[in-house]
Amino acid sequence: MADSQAPLNFNPAELIRRVEDTEKRLQTKDAEIQVYKMLVSQMEEELAQAKKFKELHDKQSLDVDSMKSESEKTLTKAKSLLFEKAKIIKNQELQIEAFAQQIDSLKEVVRITKDLLQIRNLEIEQLETKISCIEAKTKAEQERYDLMRKKLETMIRHNGELKREYETQLCLFQALRERYNERELAKGVVEGLKQGINKIDSDNAVKTDPQSSATDDVNNDAKTTNNDLIEVKNQLDDTLSVLEKTLGLEQSKTQVPVDLKSNSNAPEADVVPEKTEQEPQKDEKTDSEEKTDNETKPEASSTLGSIISAIKSTVGLGSDDNRAEASNGEVVENK
Repeated sequence: MADSQAPLNFNPAELIRRVEDTEKRLQTKDAEIQVYKMLVSQMEEELAQAKKFKELHDKQSLDVDSMKSESEKTLTKAKSLLFEKAKIIKNQELQIEAFAQQIDSLKEVVRITKDLLQIRNLEIEQLETKISCIEAKTKAEQERYDLMRKKLETMIRHNGELKREYETQLCLFQALRERYNERELAKGVVEGLKQGINKIDSDNAVKTDPQSSATDDVNNDAKTTNNDLIEVKNQLDDTLSVLEKTLGLEQSKTQVPVDLKSNSNAPEADVVPEKTEQEPQKDEKTDSEEKTDNETKPEASSTLGSIISAIKSTVGLGSDDNRAEASNGEVVENK
């Protein structure tokens, strides 16, 4: 107990001094330890360098031995290569002599080929001249062929136009035939009416008995019939004048001969007239005139049909009047 309590009796200043002394000693010891560590590291580095130097020395000695052996090997190889090169040089000298002979022969071949090429060039020039002549001929033939083709195309086109013109002219001629027949029929009807009128006039001139009332009635009926016939005649004259104008216009347009129907089986080139340079204008005119003709055809045919029906009805009335007049005349004679 006395020993354990003895340090407690120290003074604090003395304790502090002792602590400081111990700290200083520890610091010095630490510095020495650091120095020793540095020395140890330096010694280790020197030892490693010594080991490396030793290894390098060993390697160099080994390299020297290997280089010595390799140099001996290379010397033997060089001797063998020199021997082989000497052989190769001799062979190359022999090849050079052979190549010189080949060069001389090739020079001779080149000279001969130059002569042959000159001859070939002359032949090529001649062939080029021949080819140029052939090309000129082919060009001329092509131009002639194109010209002939154009002519054929124009001929085909004109042939088609001539065919169409022939068909139109044939249609117009048939229409003219029909109208001519209608005109002849109308003329026959008019002639019959004229004969009936003349007969009625002669009958009226013969039968002038004012005493019979029946004769007066017949005369009145005859006068009315005559007036109707005169009106019909005037209508027929107007219609005939219109038809004549129309037919005259179409005849001047078509200029088709009368015997075209008999020659309708002939070739197209014989029937159809030749066309001039003004043909397109004529075609345009004929198209417009055909339109007007087509417009006037139904009107003329309808008027002609109505006139013919009126004539037939009038002729029927006239025949009934003539029959009545004849019966009245017989009655008067009997009286």
